Amino acid sequence: MRIPLNQNQNIIQDKIDSLLTYLETFEYKGFEAYDVLTEPMRKRLHPAILGAVATQIIRLFPFPLQTFYKQPKLYTKSMCLIAHSCLKLYKLTNRSEYLDSAIHCLKWLIEHESSHSTYFSLGSNYNLSMKSYGSTSDTPSPLITALAVETFLSAYEILNENKYLKLAKSGKDYFVHELPIIKVDDRHSYFTYHPNNPHFIPNLPALLCGTLARYYSFDPDEQLVNIMSTNLRYVASHQSPDGSWAYEPGASYIDSFHTGFVLEGFTKYQFYVKDYEFRATMEKGLAFYLKTFFKSNGKPLHKIRVGKPTNIDSLLTKLDLRDCAQAFVLLSLLTKTQKFPATLSQKLFDWCIRNFRSKKGYFYYQKTPFYTIRGPFIAMQAWMLFGLVNLYEAVSNNPE
Repeated sequence: MRIPLNQNQNIIQDKIDSLLTYLETFEYKGFEAYDVLTEPMRKRLHPAILGAVATQIIRLFPFPLQTFYKQPKLYTKSMCLIAHSCLKLYKLTNRSEYLDSAIHCLKWLIEHESSHSTYFSLGSNYNLSMKSYGSTSDTPSPLITALAVETFLSAYEILNENKYLKLAKSGKDYFVHELPIIKVDDRHSYFTYHPNNPHFIPNLPALLCGTLARYYSFDPDEQLVNIMSTNLRYVASHQSPDGSWAYEPGASYIDSFHTGFVLEGFTKYQFYVKDYEFRATMEKGLAFYLKTFFKSNGKPLHKIRVGKPTNIDSLLTKLDLRDCAQAFVLLSLLTKTQKFPATLSQKLFDWCIRNFRSKKGYFYYQKTPFYTIRGPFIAMQAWMLFGLVNLYEAVSNNPE
């Protein structure tokens, strides 16, 4: 018999503290799933597609090969997520150790802003080799910069220090003034996925609009509303009749955590901007998400295929830790707009703890049809920490 989440906050916090202790043991350093190539390897792997293939093969190995030839280090994505998690924990518990950890991570992030932008942005802190594009460690990453903006907004909200709002504004300005926005027509536009990848991939513009919507709640600006609404209209125009979004137009699969990113963006826009133009889109998408990506026992699913696999990931990945983490983020966010979906959150929490957690306190990375990738990649642990903290926050704010 399950104990309801609202009667079991201590267990959730215990799992959070165990994971945070694991991360602190290594001073938040670790390995990133896509940071697999050394410079000598990169020089030998030409053309670039060879580097992308090698990256996928090494990433999907049953255990992290990087531990044999690379040194652990700090990554911007994980530091954003850890900082944001600790800020939320400090707000909920008033425990000084959480604040100390948050301040440490915030300071590091500020010191490592990208040198390739007039405004505040963050690179990935590693050279990326993908099939369709690549980037240097300092090339601004829209996703990571969005995570930083959200973190700075929370820091300003919780600590009441103006420097964090100024940093959030600078990050917002990066999106508005530097990241390319493709105008489709007067009512539709989209943020490009990456400075080096001009393609339309729905989850990124939706996610950025969610971040901009939260910024708008601190500093209302009608220019932002126009940017957000035209982006979200274009994302909405690519919703399938069943409520889903393919990873990108023509992709052979629909996956859980990227769908969660899209729904998070629509939810935040509706909540912070108080514009309900996309309510039907969001509700239809949410119905598909809840029906498709969770078994009756709470087990999450990674994707459904709508065509022949076109890459290794769409062929092999059966479950990604971000499917779990993003579900906690999205389900908890829904408490701002509707009743907290406690039953699904309870089932998902129970399943994750029983099936996807190491006795050492960290969580596994991915499950394939043949084996589980148990490597504790640092960004994946940070995503799960953030997911669990959002769950803890939702439970704390919804005691009934």
